[in-house]
Amino acid sequence: MTYLNAMEERGIFDGLRIWLLNKQFNYRQLFWITGFLAFLLSTVVSGLAVGLLMGAVASAVGKNKKQFIGIACVNIVVAVNAGGTFSPLGGISTLFVWQNKILHFADFFALALPCLVNFLVPAIIMHFFVPKETPAASSRKINLRRGSKRILFFFAVTLMITVWANVYLELPPAAGMMAGLALLQFFSFYLTKTVKNQESQYAYAYKFFGVDVPVDNEKQDFDIYKNVGNMEWDTLLFFYGAMMIIGALSFIGYLDAIAGFLYGQNHPTNANIIIGLSSAFIDNGTLMFAVLNMHPNLPHGQWLLLTLTLGVGGSLLAIGSAPGVGLLGQIKEGYTFGYHMRWMPTILLGYVASIFVHFWINARYF
Repeated sequence: MTYLNAMEERGIFDGLRIWLLNKQFNYRQLFWITGFLAFLLSTVVSGLAVGLLMGAVASAVGKNKKQFIGIACVNIVVAVNAGGTFSPLGGISTLFVWQNKILHFADFFALALPCLVNFLVPAIIMHFFVPKETPAASSRKINLRRGSKRILFFFAVTLMITVWANVYLELPPAAGMMAGLALLQFFSFYLTKTVKNQESQYAYAYKFFGVDVPVDNEKQDFDIYKNVGNMEWDTLLFFYGAMMIIGALSFIGYLDAIAGFLYGQNHPTNANIIIGLSSAFIDNGTLMFAVLNMHPNLPHGQWLLLTLTLGVGGSLLAIGSAPGVGLLGQIKEGYTFGYHMRWMPTILLGYVASIFVHFWINARYF
């Protein structure tokens, strides 16, 4: 989260949005570009951040086309949830499974094709309802602040350290992430010590009256603690509260009773599909943590199925995932809860198709 705040503050995300606007793609091209970018970025970046970024692009280019804004946002929500499902670095429910050492990092790549199918099935259907016109180009220029490219590089290094340390040194993912935070802190110190003083844009006036010219270093300043302070603390506190509640339910035996009903009286496949559907209105991270505390005895294929259904099931309703809720608040016109509901059957078709693909290509895990 700190890296994401740093990249946003340095103008990286805004630069990506301006670049897309300047290329003069038509609406159908933008529909696919924002969808695929959301799918790819969500494998390593928070789903909420990717959803808001791509939503800002869709809103900016489609300000005169509410039809495009609505359908592009639905596509973005589906793409973000699908992309984050097969990567522990992007999806919270997938991260929980990885941290509990139930599956190895490489095991999740078996879900890449099912997740891609989950995204492509509704996207192909929605494609025919996207306007064919081309929006007006933006006249803004990309203005990245000092150190932006190096912060992007350190972010990539952090991801590699996290995976390498877990796979080869068997260190928890948090160790690699903290090492990456240390790199960012060292770089913050470097930026602070190498700031070049810049005179204020009104220096000529100060010189005319013989007054000392003030220094304007606002565009070079980088405060690591400000970026840490701007983390999504409300989200972290939400998960803390959810884990405390689930821990209490587990302690008094309710989770064991639920596990006996779900996995004792039903086939694990049916139970996992039902749990995945429930993630349309209950946070998937909370549900996954609850299942982990039930300690069901499942083969790897069923754990992968649970990860898949919980990850992509949140796309069925706009309130089922952080990207959907974020876009509902960000987009004032065009994307609503009711509009997302219109595409629920199409999204459900992708949900079912991804499950069939998982059973087809990952039969060896069952």
